[in-house]
Amino acid sequence: MDTSAFEGRGAHSITNEGEDRRRLRMTKDSALTAAREAVRDATRLTRLLTVLNDSGTLDALLERALSTLSELFAAEVVILLDPAGTGSYAPLASVGLPDDAAISVFSDDPDGNIARTMREGGPLLLQDVRAEGSVEPQLAELDVETVIYLPVAASHGARGVLILARCLRRAFDYAEVGLLTAMAYRIGLAVEQAQRRAQLERIVHSEREIGFDLEEIGVAAKAVAMFPELVGADGAVLVLLDDDGRILHRTDGGIPALCDEALGDLVRHLLATTRLSAFEAHSTVFRPDPDGAATGRSRSSGRALLALPVGHERLDGLLLALRTTATPFDPDILPIAMLFAGQSAAAIENARLYRAVSTELNDRKRAEAALKASEERQAALIRSVHDLIVVLGPDGAIHFTNPAATAVWGETAIRDSDGVFWSRICPRHIGEFREIFTRLLDQPGATRTCAVALYHGDHDRHDYDVVLTNLLHEPAIGGVVVTFHDVTERKSHERQLEVLAFRDPLTGLANRAAFQDRLKRVLAEAGEPGRSIAVIFFDLDDFKVVNDSLGHEAGDRILQAVAARMRTVLRRGDLGARLGGDEFTVLIDTDASLETARHVAMRLLAVVGQPVAIGDRDVTVGGSFGIALGEPGRDSAEELLRRADVAMYHAKSRGKNVCCVFDDSLATAAVRRLEAETDLRRALAHGELEVFFQPIVTLADRRLHGAEALARWRHPERGLVMPSDFIHVAEQTGQIIDVGREVVERAFRQSRTWRALTGASLPIGLNLSPRQLAHEALVGDITSAARRFEVDPRSITLEVTENMLIRDPEAAITVLVRLRDFGFRIAIDDFGTGYSSLSYLKRLPVDILKIDRSFVQTLESDSRDRMIVDSIVAMAGALGLDVIGEGVETVSQAEILTRAGCGYAQGHLFAPALPVADFTRLLPLAELGEGTTGEAAGTAVDLRVRL
Repeated sequence: MDTSAFEGRGAHSITNEGEDRRRLRMTKDSALTAAREAVRDATRLTRLLTVLNDSGTLDALLERALSTLSELFAAEVVILLDPAGTGSYAPLASVGLPDDAAISVFSDDPDGNIARTMREGGPLLLQDVRAEGSVEPQLAELDVETVIYLPVAASHGARGVLILARCLRRAFDYAEVGLLTAMAYRIGLAVEQAQRRAQLERIVHSEREIGFDLEEIGVAAKAVAMFPELVGADGAVLVLLDDDGRILHRTDGGIPALCDEALGDLVRHLLATTRLSAFEAHSTVFRPDPDGAATGRSRSSGRALLALPVGHERLDGLLLALRTTATPFDPDILPIAMLFAGQSAAAIENARLYRAVSTELNDRKRAEAALKASEERQAALIRSVHDLIVVLGPDGAIHFTNPAATAVWGETAIRDSDGVFWSRICPRHIGEFREIFTRLLDQPGATRTCAVALYHGDHDRHDYDVVLTNLLHEPAIGGVVVTFHDVTERKSHERQLEVLAFRDPLTGLANRAAFQDRLKRVLAEAGEPGRSIAVIFFDLDDFKVVNDSLGHEAGDRILQAVAARMRTVLRRGDLGARLGGDEFTVLIDTDASLETARHVAMRLLAVVGQPVAIGDRDVTVGGSFGIALGEPGRDSAEELLRRADVAMYHAKSRGKNVCCVFDDSLATAAVRRLEAETDLRRALAHGELEVFFQPIVTLADRRLHGAEALARWRHPERGLVMPSDFIHVAEQTGQIIDVGREVVERAFRQSRTWRALTGASLPIGLNLSPRQLAHEALVGDITSAARRFEVDPRSITLEVTENMLIRDPEAAITVLVRLRDFGFRIAIDDFGTGYSSLSYLKRLPVDILKIDRSFVQTLESDSRDRMIVDSIVAMAGALGLDVIGEGVETVSQAEILTRAGCGYAQGHLFAPALPVADFTRLLPLAELGEGTTGEAAGTAVDLRVRL
């Protein structure tokens, strides 16, 4: 063969001025296209965030959000599935579903698409439904062609699944998948916040709704009717108990859960084994009891149970919520449930008192002869009422107080001074109370209500709901009856609920909503010129490793420890928050100079990096910190957070325990990285990656021995892109896994084609990256591809660099041994440039050493490099390993390697990396030999081709 054909491949043609202009236009068009795509994605996200930030009900919010997704991503069907804490999946909202499908439960098959999405926590994409797998019946009836399932997560993990489907076979590209994943997370947060607001509103209004009924049975019925929806249960039961814990009465809501005997057993079991008597909630999941013990009889499957004490100073009963599945109740619901149980207890007690009063009044009307006894009983009842009752004359003087009021203000104070009552009203409320009282004097029989605060002592303030009734026309009363109902505890619970809405329940820090609200308010304030604020954004390095290896409980303890250490560092006025997962932020709006922010960040970095005791071990996680400065009246909260986030990711790319400050260059770098990542994702989707093959020859006779498979990118605008321009981006973003699979698929398919032409398997080398070697699916991917394309594994060499092995030698040895056991050969690439210990070399399942080109290129001029090469070849011979010289460009280099005993070589002296068509043209010229050399005897192609 004429070698000039190979030597001429590296030459560059001279382009004219017109060609340069054409390339400039192509580059400009490419940049404009990327910018438009970035603007389009940002616009999509902005539109969705605008919808999610609108006020309104949850149903209206979801309807607008799903309609927006349908419009932005051309999806005819959009569904949000919510397990609702029961384990079953039903549409919370939908677009494009028929009415009957919109109320039907979707499949919860553990191997189905929905369960897989929830379990794996990542998007599931079916680009061709008919070819790639089945979908749920509700989608199949709509003849959808392309479906994507996305987990909807929030601060406590997965909340449901978002489904987008297209009826036309137009695939979701990788940019849309990434954007939809972020949008699903935002929707999850919005749903969580909306549901929390709805719960807060329901609990605030539940007391009034329950209290409308003045009969105990009616109160109990309303309580058990409202309770399942409040806590996400299938049914509820309220039992009233006597002093011995026996059931006096039961009220069922939803499904009748238990027979009387089983309910009695369950109540006795709960009172004996839990702290319900100490007024603490109890949540559990119980299983069938074959012996019918006290844990419940005649149950065929596991159930979740929530038990709450009902009563004030003594246990009057239990409020039980039941689920027909074993899905436990969310711990966050316990404070709300306890508040509801307290409200129910108060309403039942009030109903009892009203019933007693009503009975007494009816008895008086029916028996005038028993008037004296009736008055005594009424007085006794009034004495037992906890509400304060005062009768005021037209001038505001006190005519009567019940014992409860006397106990609060003192009998002497009331008798000696008629003005004591008015002095006890909070100054902020006294004006409104006087106005209502004055207007009521002209309205006989009328009733008015208001809310006031009263002082019991000098500083003991209580909140009251007040009812004023004008009974001046009643001779027996002759005044305005004012009843004060103490709601201090309820108001306290309401304030606690407000705190819960803006606090992270795990760490006690501010949550995302509270942080963003404070940041927006600070940025909206008109401050002095030049005033700045600072945001520190950081997350924990290798936190996922802790969760995966030690469990989520250990991860929660680390998050709590980090929050506690943050509090020791932050100054008065600084706001620390946990945004979710392992992401934390700090807002500095006092003395917020760059120096101050750096100082706070470095102190945080120091304390976050300290070990945390988990069981019998100390676990250390570092942090990557980003700082961004903003100016009130100029910057937005979203932009400032984005800048800090970009700085944090830049710090993470530089290693662990690093702090970076945002500047414009970081934004530019982030945009470039996003563009490169987007282009590479498109290249994978459109099949723009190719595999070239560089020949490997036998040095002794220059025969073709094999080839190394090398990735190339056929870019539509930039032309042929070399690996050095895109492999590092793929490695950083994780796309190297998909790139590696593509190279393996193409190389194995080509090996099968060449075997059909020659009758033998050509040895092919494939490079593995660090991320591929650490990926858990590597062995399965390569062995599966070998079986699918019927490739003899002995003809495939998997190449890893020396530096890859020293990162985690034990893990690398484990993976390589599994690949070697399957039949693949293993080569160490760029040998001699790393820092690995030779002690690992004897343990590694290695077949081939590839001498790095840096040694080969200086063989003719550097005697030390010749000595290194001689040593590598001698060591390989002693260990029974083959040796391949890389980067051979001159005849002299090839002869030196031959004299040293090196068996094989590759480089531009023989041929550069060739496209498949050019490499294939070599095969018909080859004469198939009778045997082969080296470890791959019987599998290598012995082509007698003089290159």
